[in-house]
Amino acid sequence: MRDSVNIIIPAVKVDEEVLKCLREISKIKYSNFFVTLVLDLAPSEKLPKLKYKVNKIISGKINMSKKRNIAAKKYKSKFIAFLDSDAYPNENWLKMGTKYLKEKKLYAQYIMKFQKSLTQIVRKILNSAINT
Repeated sequence: MRDSVNIIIPAVKVDEEVLKCLREISKIKYSNFFVTLVLDLAPSEKLPKLKYKVNKIISGKINMSKKRNIAAKKYKSKFIAFLDSDAYPNENWLKMGTKYLKEKKLYAQYIMKFQKSLTQIVRKILNSAINT
């Protein structure tokens, strides 16, 4: 079984961008992940049925980095992936990202401890995977 990944998506509300992002995530070829949406406002409608689990946290109006931190602390996983609601990941995004992190021995606990420097590294890695 592959290592678990929590894909954290901070957003103001569930809108068309968020829904498209969630649909695109369905194309990811990785078997052990879930999504955590951190929203200012509770969704007015139910989310569509997806092939993966979606956790929702209603945080109120706080900045995006605080939303990410809340989600990372609440839902545990081996790895954490940050995704903006207007980003659409490559189908191999998680496979490539977790492989790289394992090779470099970078894990979520270090991301939380040394957030600024490692988050920049992780974002570069994941952004390159999204853009390929």
